Amino acid sequence: MKRSQGSSSAPGRGGSNSREVNNLLHTLRGEHYRHEQNQRRTTRQTALPSSRYTPPVKQTLPISQIFGEEEDGISEVQVQPHHPPDFRDRDNSGWRKRALSLLFSHVPLMDNRTSTAAHDASTPRIHTRSEDAESTLVSHDIPSLTVLCLRLLVAYCTSPSAFQDVVQYLPSHLRRILLRDAAVHAPLTTSKLYALCEDDDDIAGSGHGHVDGELVVVGPYAWLPKDHFTPSSDPEAGASGVGTANEADGGRGGMDVDDDATEPGIIGDEDSGSWESTSSDRDPPPPLTSLALVLTHLPVPTLFTFPPTITHLALLSLPTLTPIHRLPRLLPLLEFLDLSYNFWLGQPKIVSNNSHNNGSGKAWGDNLLERTEWGRWAHLKVLGLRECGIRNWEVALRKVNEGRWVDVEVVGADLEQNIRK
Repeated sequence: MKRSQGSSSAPGRGGSNSREVNNLLHTLRGEHYRHEQNQRRTTRQTALPSSRYTPPVKQTLPISQIFGEEEDGISEVQVQPHHPPDFRDRDNSGWRKRALSLLFSHVPLMDNRTSTAAHDASTPRIHTRSEDAESTLVSHDIPSLTVLCLRLLVAYCTSPSAFQDVVQYLPSHLRRILLRDAAVHAPLTTSKLYALCEDDDDIAGSGHGHVDGELVVVGPYAWLPKDHFTPSSDPEAGASGVGTANEADGGRGGMDVDDDATEPGIIGDEDSGSWESTSSDRDPPPPLTSLALVLTHLPVPTLFTFPPTITHLALLSLPTLTPIHRLPRLLPLLEFLDLSYNFWLGQPKIVSNNSHNNGSGKAWGDNLLERTEWGRWAHLKVLGLRECGIRNWEVALRKVNEGRWVDVEVVGADLEQNIRK
């Protein structure tokens, strides 16, 4: 009996000992885990492993090197759907220099007031013959000191107000150099462009804002308002109140002069050449003769307000169709016309409601060129039609030179190829 009791109590002691050992090990594991957490300075327990497998992130090559450059091109076109497909190719200084070179080569930048170096540095020269117009572009890549100083002023004056405070002290011929150089390398915004033209605008007092008879508007940085060429109805639009002073003093320009002092030499010759006399009394500003619109919208109402004094006009890469057949009656003194890089000149017509067309499917450009009264431009010498996509060159040339003793020089990159075909 004693052996049986001793044998029955042995298994019970072994089970209690193993349970105590397990509890002790569990306590030690917990203390060790909390000790590691304290060493890592974190009190947050790690989350349980997710049932979904997430592969580790590995470094790889850029997408453009794996799939090529086509992916980037497609995404950029989708970001800017409102621009033509070739807008990004034309929004650079190289294209603007090439586009404006034909106009700048026919409009002299300086008279006897500026140096030849400043003229050569800011104005590339181009031969206007149709056979070598696109292949013999000679430009000066090294700008002059005058151009470098003007670029520094533009870069320093970031705000329109600061730019206006500086350019008001520049003479007109330097502001004209600045206008051309900025149109090619760093187009001005609308506010800065108006600040550059404000001096001539205020002196004239007629609302025809330009720089020494020239205006270059480059989009999408700047645009031409509908009422830009509309004369101001305010009689006090002139600068420095010259008209008000003349009216108050009986036309004497605001100076206290005795009525008895009418002898020559007291006021006349000596004061007329004085540096204190206003420039509007001695040298009135020139009218607007050169206008260039590049990559910007031209509202139709603005077209009908063009000053008739314009002799050189450049409408380059306008995004919308422009009724150029209205220009002969608006600008009778035109000598130079550049319609280059306008895709709508050669764009096919979608719908035709004219009975004389007879469904021939003419292009918009051919139709506009045929409707234009070229005979009204008796002084027209140069016509630019570079990269317009015009198909029927023979009809266009015959219409332009009809009834002329001297043919108009037509400059076009694809002109020679179409004539040979």
